[in-house]
Amino acid sequence: MGGKFANLVRLSRAEARVPRGFAVATLAYRKFMAQLGSRVSSVLEGADTEDIAGVEKASAEIAEMIVGTPVPEDIVQSIEGAYDELTRTESRGADLPVAVRSSATAEDMLNASVAGQHETYLWVKGAQSVVEHVKLCWGSAFATRSLSYRKARGIEQMGVEMGVVVQTMVASKKSGVMFTLNPANGDPSKITIDAAWGLGEAEVSGVVTPDLYSVDKVTMEILSRRLGSKHTEFVVVGDRVDQKSVAKERQEVLCMTDSEVLELARVGKALEKVFGKPLDIEWAIDESAGMHETPYILQARPETVWSGKGRLKTVERDVVDRVVDTLKRGQRIK
Repeated sequence: MGGKFANLVRLSRAEARVPRGFAVATLAYRKFMAQLGSRVSSVLEGADTEDIAGVEKASAEIAEMIVGTPVPEDIVQSIEGAYDELTRTESRGADLPVAVRSSATAEDMLNASVAGQHETYLWVKGAQSVVEHVKLCWGSAFATRSLSYRKARGIEQMGVEMGVVVQTMVASKKSGVMFTLNPANGDPSKITIDAAWGLGEAEVSGVVTPDLYSVDKVTMEILSRRLGSKHTEFVVVGDRVDQKSVAKERQEVLCMTDSEVLELARVGKALEKVFGKPLDIEWAIDESAGMHETPYILQARPETVWSGKGRLKTVERDVVDRVVDTLKRGQRIK
């Protein structure tokens, strides 16, 4: 099912509040790609992957092949059936809005996270449209940035397969990213939360500077609050996601209450124990949620910058502990 879905299953089993949905297995991707035979690998083998123009040309050729290839009918029926069942489960009428997210088999590895390399589509409505966007997610495995990323990290181009996650949309009134450490210095005793108005796309795409909160993981106290420049937000307008300006009075206030910050930190601390390592978590608070309602966890992945440095930090801590102990005994430090 790919890395993203695997982590969502772990979140759900840990009783995190995860939007309902389903996954399209890599088996479906494999069956779809089999229709193209060896044409994709031939294009990649003949491309000059050392040159960005060569990568772009190969990506465009493969995209044209994929667009012109129909999704096998049994897969279409399976996706449409799962979407109809999700719609009934959610009891929100026909054409339930969903997010269609790529979930590659190489995603969220500690040594090569491909977060952000593949596509996500928001506010997709209707069974036929879901099928079309699943196909677009498959195609994003061969986008220019995906090919370049794998080339740079020595990942086999044809070795990555694409699962797809389809989840009920959360109409977020505020959203953001939480790290269960301080991403600036790797301090594991802190939780850092970024937050902005509306859907998370504003922060992910870098169009706003979010509010920033720091929480002590031990005492669960808010240590600092920093106001960000939240001049724009992504919101649902009719049947689409639109970008609009944030009113000046909302720009000048923090978008989260202290209760929301602490509840989110509590969830992050609990999930870190489940995964056994620091996490990078995307979250959202629904527009209809009350002040104390548990936030949605949209996805979580292992934090990759500082997690690999744990052994070094442990050694450093041991040295400090020995020095302090030596000084307490009044001995010279050798």
